[in-house]
Amino acid sequence: MLPYVNSLPPGQLIREARRRAGMSEVELGRRAGVTQSVVSAYESGARQPSMPVLERLVRAAGSELDVSLRDVETSASKRSGPLARRVFQHREKIRDVVARHGLSNPRVFGSVARGEDAVDSDLD
Repeated sequence: MLPYVNSLPPGQLIREARRRAGMSEVELGRRAGVTQSVVSAYESGARQPSMPVLERLVRAAGSELDVSLRDVETSASKRSGPLARRVFQHREKIRDVVARHGLSNPRVFGSVARGEDAVDSDLD
């Protein structure tokens, strides 16, 4: 089993499994039923494999993919401060204002994003 599975992108997992097995991209592709160019595209990050394909490639290299589900702190759980609650409550209005200025996908930083905002906090 490869270590640090949850910290590596799929392409790096494939490359690491292949290198540990001492295989070329051609050999891994042949064993997994894909072409060398597909293996290369996955490893470079140009394409993203589906979970079944990722599992097949890793297994073809003689390793096993171990996927687990863990509870993590989500952005929703960080909406504890007064400003964070207001930002969440008015998020559609904020998006509209941002869009009117030709922008999209606004982000919140600093104390609000960390869930540490207070009454006197500003919005970053």
